[in-house]
Amino acid sequence: MCRATRRPSLVIAVLVTLHAWLAGSAAAEALVLVDDGKSDYRIVVPRAPAPAVTHAADELAHHIEQMTGAALPIVDEDEPAGPRELYVGPVERARALVDDRPLDDEQYLLRSVDEHLVILGGSPRGTLYGVYGLLQDQLGVRWFTRDVSHVPQRQRLTLPELDERVRPAFDYRWTLIHDAYDADWAARNRLNGFNGLQARHGGGLRFVPRHESHTFYRLLPPDEHFDAHPEFYSLVDGRRLREGGQLCLTHEQVIDHITRRVRRLLAEHPDRQVISISQNDGNNNHCQCPRCAELEEREATAAAPLLHLVNAVAEAIEEEFPDRYVETLAYEWSRRPPRTMRARDNVIIRYSTLRASFAAPLGEMGSGNRAIVRDLAQWAQRSEHLWVWNYTTYFSYYLLPWPNYPVLDDNLRHFAELGVRGVFEQGNWQAADGELQPMRAYVLARLLWDPSLDGEMLIDEFLAGVYGEAAAPLRAYLDLLTDALRDTGARLRIYGGRTVDHLDHDVLAEADRLWDLAEQAVADAPGELQRVRHARLAVDYAIIERHRLHGSELLAYDGPWHRGRVVHIDPALVRRIERFLERARQAGLTHIREGEPDFDQYAQDLEALVDQQ
Repeated sequence: MCRATRRPSLVIAVLVTLHAWLAGSAAAEALVLVDDGKSDYRIVVPRAPAPAVTHAADELAHHIEQMTGAALPIVDEDEPAGPRELYVGPVERARALVDDRPLDDEQYLLRSVDEHLVILGGSPRGTLYGVYGLLQDQLGVRWFTRDVSHVPQRQRLTLPELDERVRPAFDYRWTLIHDAYDADWAARNRLNGFNGLQARHGGGLRFVPRHESHTFYRLLPPDEHFDAHPEFYSLVDGRRLREGGQLCLTHEQVIDHITRRVRRLLAEHPDRQVISISQNDGNNNHCQCPRCAELEEREATAAAPLLHLVNAVAEAIEEEFPDRYVETLAYEWSRRPPRTMRARDNVIIRYSTLRASFAAPLGEMGSGNRAIVRDLAQWAQRSEHLWVWNYTTYFSYYLLPWPNYPVLDDNLRHFAELGVRGVFEQGNWQAADGELQPMRAYVLARLLWDPSLDGEMLIDEFLAGVYGEAAAPLRAYLDLLTDALRDTGARLRIYGGRTVDHLDHDVLAEADRLWDLAEQAVADAPGELQRVRHARLAVDYAIIERHRLHGSELLAYDGPWHRGRVVHIDPALVRRIERFLERARQAGLTHIREGEPDFDQYAQDLEALVDQQ
């Protein structure tokens, strides 16, 4: 099968990246932080530093020592000034070295003056992000996964002349991916949506209640209110729904109940910035009562009654809670924006791309994607705070290869251009080692901070950093899948069957060969070999399911697969099944698909299949 070459070779790409990591800025050395493993510098922090500033100084010292062996002392500003200092946070004697323009919460500046460097950011996370930006962008440090980092080794550590102000492209950044559930990793990659971020990480953007969405029945439980007030709940086909419905969004008492509930929750959780008032999942049973229906017709969208409710609550609480936000979803029946209504300034609209195809960038794959772009552009005109709930996995079968890699950077750039202010990337949030999800977590984290980065280069540096000598066959594997997807014209949806058009017999056979090469390449490197074997679970799963569902020369039934008995199973397929189960258990795999843990049942099904022969 002929595969087109669309990109530079992996070797060239990695050499370019490594050159950027290691070369520094020797042509314009403004500061020599360490020479021959020794340093005259010290790190200076404010008199009473915030926890995130203390952590920033510790992280800077720790990584410089890892890189060079030089241990820089950390002192507070009461110490007499020294000749060479790295100022971390709002140190008084550093203020004269920078302009007095205020910094946003997550913005930071890096400025070298004479023999000094100022690292200063907004509160609470800006200074910490400044340290991570310096380490990542200037000194070549990478935090690929919670367990794998790249800290280049240097005898001489230099910096060019610096004078820059940096802010993230998006206000809200989070990758809901199981392998990203580590607070240090999330903070180092400058994600701010993880609930596990502590004070030393500068905290993050957190929701109350803990559940971030689908809160109607949590805010107004039918078990408590329906019997006395069925009119609080959606009227559908002439009947009020206790289960499987929504709320009546224009009912004044509903607005009053939810407003009181929101006030109480915000008061109980002063550390949370956002509360969600959002529709129940899984149904389109929005209210058709005369008031809701009239507003829906007038604004040409079922989102209008929802926005009516959310705006009313947001207006009622804005004086008492001026720095808090009410979030709602533009999801399924509420995706289309209203004709004239506008969200209040303390309201966040979070738009779901649930119905997109992820085989090509938004706007390039049929009317469904074009409708998403149209909706986002219109919501941006009607909302000061527009976020996106985006998707980056195949929820029906987490392990099935799902080559959305080429659109990761394109779509985030598109979101930024449309005026989106926050992005929530939902991947495999339930199980580790799910179809290269750690790679997606890293690439997305970098792009959420700066979507102008080249996604292909980020993939290459992840492959090289995490899989070592196996990077070249794995890069070829990714290209194989993306080319197969293009050749078949298949669309990538987040739900579907276990066999898909882009994974035919030839593609899977070639993928299997490439993973064999990857294992051979790292046979003498235990860490890389284990990571390769865990990542290979996806291809083994796809091959097993293709044989299991359709039958083949390796597996024959005496009837349909779900009713017939096995009359033949090739020893090679038995070995693959046994290998898959052994490695999946070693990896701690719990979920094959979204929902309750189901790996154990799947394992039993495979073992029963083998036992039938």
